[in-house]
Amino acid sequence: HETVVDLNPFEEISSYKGPVLLMHGTADETVNYNYSIKAKESYAPGQCHLQLIKDAGHKFTEKQTASAIVLIHQFLHC
Repeated sequence: HETVVDLNPFEEISSYKGPVLLMHGTADETVNYNYSIKAKESYAPGQCHLQLIKDAGHKFTEKQTASAIVLIHQFLHC
């Protein structure tokens, strides 16, 4: 616990050099989607694709999940 408390997650993720897909619901009350916006900024330009899912919460509905699966498929086949 003490190790994690002092970590800066945005600094930690910046060392990863591979492609990144972030998906975040705009209605997420557990983790505000602005964290994903900030995370995207931690990566090199063009490295990270952020897809905000309109009206999605922390847990996606069945329809939102289906859309997310399409996005993941597209991302993996780029």
